[in-house]
Amino acid sequence: MADAGTELGDAFAGLLRAEGAWGHGSAFLPADEALAQVALEVSDRPLVASNVDLTEARAGGLRSDLAASFLEAFAQAAGVTLHVRLIEGEDSQHVLEAIFKALGGALAQATART
Repeated sequence: MADAGTELGDAFAGLLRAEGAWGHGSAFLPADEALAQVALEVSDRPLVASNVDLTEARAGGLRSDLAASFLEAFAQAAGVTLHVRLIEGEDSQHVLEAIFKALGGALAQATART
C-alpha cells in the first residue's frame, strides 16, 4: 500500500506546485456516522499529523494500518504536510471512507488554479 501512496504522491507533486495552484486545501466530509477533516499544504518538511489510530481497525478485510502507511508514503512523495482529524466516528470502514473523501476534497482545492 505504501507503493500506491508513493505513486499517487508523485503524480500530485507537480499538480500541487503548478503555477497558479493554491498549494493548500482542506475539507470536512462525512461517511455515515463518521466525519473527518483533512488539511494539507505543500511543504519542504512533509509529514502526517493525525488523531486517528488505525493500527487495530479493519475495513473490508484489510488491515487499516495499510491506510496509515499509504498516507505517510503519499505525504512524503507529494511533499505535503497532511493533517488528518477524525471529528466523529466508530465504524472503521466509515472512518476510512470519510478520511479518503476529505483527502480528495483537500487535494481538489489545493490543485485548483487561483
